[in-house]
Formats: sequence, structure tokens, C-alpha cells
Amino acid sequence: ESALLPLADALQNVTPGKLLSDGTVNVSALQAVADTFSEAAPAVQSANQKVQAIGPTRISEVNDLVSKAKGGFSALAGAVDTAKGVAPVLPQMLGADGQTRNYLVVAENNVEIRANGGYGGSQGVISVTDGKLEIGDFQPKMSLGIENALPVTDEEEVLFNQTTHEMGSDSGDTLFTPDFPRAAGLLSQMWEIKYGQHVDGVVFLQYLLGVVGGVELPDGSSIDGTNAARVLMHDVYWNYDPSQQDAIFAAAAVAAFDKVLGGLGDADLQQLTAAVQKGCEEGRFIAWMENDDEEAVVKELGLAAALPDASDT
Repeated sequence: ESALLPLADALQNVTPGKLLSDGTVNVSALQAVADTFSEAAPAVQSANQKVQAIGPTRISEVNDLVSKAKGGFSALAGAVDTAKGVAPVLPQMLGADGQTRNYLVVAENNVEIRANGGYGGSQGVISVTDGKLEIGDFQPKMSLGIENALPVTDEEEVLFNQTTHEMGSDSGDTLFTPDFPRAAGLLSQMWEIKYGQHVDGVVFLQYLLGVVGGVELPDGSSIDGTNAARVLMHDVYWNYDPSQQDAIFAAAAVAAFDKVLGGLGDADLQQLTAAVQKGCEEGRFIAWMENDDEEAVVKELGLAAALPDASDT
């Protein structure tokens, strides 16, 4: 009663339309939900321990019910545990109190192989101030030139930089490293050098067009949840010469994210949750935050895509 009733009340506010409308996140409502989950954590964890301790019986129907209860309580315990970490940093990540946060969105394309997942052919900034989201122009790949390249370590030079020698100067080639925090750090520096804008985090997200609908490209073709992979991983390469491809990728990226941010408020919550969960489980949604406390939350959520410490197995 001390946990489930407050959670049920809080979840009444968890609909896309209540949390996001007109490109603005309702920071206070989202924070209230996160706080409620966090406050319920002790009671839920205690209940979960008791449920998990229930032993088998000789009645199969009872065993089935107990198994379902164990799965449900385990998932709920994980959710409230995650909320404990997210709640303290959520407002600042959404630009509360008039602070603007800038997040560099990188669209990776694994047709051009990089160890992190694919070549970053386009990137652009989504800014958040008091929950209001604004999308800047997406730009084709950034190039600083070999003479202005950011320094890479001797180890990175040997492992990742023998082919193009542009890991420190080409935005797409930063992703030769499988360690996303390192690649994101290089990308954020490149963006600030190139466009003079400080970046607080770097993210990548796919799969949402299937939830919010398709978008039209400059040539009149369209991409949606059924054909995005074919268009972006085949048609663009078949129909355009290399000098035009990055511009098409940039146009597709900004149109897609504009559609996503404009359409989430009307999206089906179950479909939206399933799309995000699938993207996270497959490693297609990864993130890096400059702030150490926020990066700790990203790691806790399993979205960091960082290499393990050398001492780990």
C-alpha cells in the first residue's frame, strides 16, 4: 500500500501527451513521477526480497502464479532502483531553471563500418531549456584537417588510425574506437571548434519513425518505420555520388528528429516504450554526458557503450 498506490497515482500522468506537447517536456510532471518511484524504492525492494524468497509448491498453478509475481516484482524493483539514480539529475538534464543544455545527436550508419557501430555521416544539436526542445540544423561530417587534428593516443593510433589517419580530424572516423565515451568526447570537441557551441552530451537513437510516422526527403522520397534501413543504407548510396550523400543523410536526420519530437506527444505509450526498449537492448541508443553524475546514470541504464576496465574479464 505504501508503494503501489502512490506509484499507480503517479503513473496516471505517464502518457506522452501529458509529458510532452508542442515540443516541450513537462519537467515538473516527469520529476514528480521519478521522485515517486524513488521514494517507493525501499518498500518495493523489501517486497521484492520477500516475493523472491517464496519457494516452490506441489501445485503447478500456484508455481506459475508465483513465477509471474517474481518477474513482475523484479522488473518493478529495477525500475524504482533506476529512478533513484535518475531523479536527482533529471531537472538539470532537461534544462531546468532556465539553463540550456545542448545535446549532439549523431546518426551512425553501419554500411560504412566503424567499431562503435557505423560512420557518423551527419550530426546536429538538440537544445533543451526548461524542457523546451529546439532542433538546430544537422550538418554533414565535420573535418578539421590533418594539420588541426585532435590528439589521439599512441594506442589509438596503432589500433584505429592506420587506414585513414583521421580519427582526430574527421567526425565519422572518431567512431573507429568502440569506446563511445571517448568517441563522444572527440565529437563534442570537434563541434565546439567547428561551430563554437558547447555540447553537454552526445546521443544516438533509431526505431522511433515506426511509432511517429514517416518523413519526406529533399528528392521527394520518404522514409518510415518500414523502409528507413533500405533507403539510408542502400538507396542513398545507389542514387547519389559521394559528394551529395552526407547532405542527404543530414536532411534525413533533421527531418526524422523533427518528426519524432513533434509526434511523441500523440504516440501510443506501449509502442513508444517498446521502440525505446528495443533500441536500448540492441545497443542502438547510446549516450555520453559531460557531467560525471549524469554519466553515472547513463552507465547505470546500460547506455554508455564504454569499454570495460582492463582489469575486468
